[in-house]
Amino acid sequence: PKLLHVVFDIKRSDKGFVPVFLIAFRYFSQPQEVFAHAKDKYAKGTVDVRYRVAHVLERWIQSHFYDFLDSIDLAK
Repeated sequence: PKLLHVVFDIKRSDKGFVPVFLIAFRYFSQPQEVFAHAKDKYAKGTVDVRYRVAHVLERWIQSHFYDFLDSIDLAK
C-alpha cells in the first residue's frame, strides 16, 4: 500500500502522521508486512531514511509493543 511508502518518507514532516498510521495500518495491512517494508527501507536507505525508519520503529515499539509480543516473526 502507498501509505507504507509515505510513513517512511523523509520529506514527511507531519508529526501527527506516524501515530495515526500506527493505530490505523491494521485495517489495510499486517504488522509483518509493515516490518518487512521497514527492514527493506532501512537496508537500502540513506542515513536520513535509516533515521526515519528507526524513529517509526521506536514509536511503534513504545506505543504498540503488543504487535511484537503477538508475533514470533517480529520478536526476532
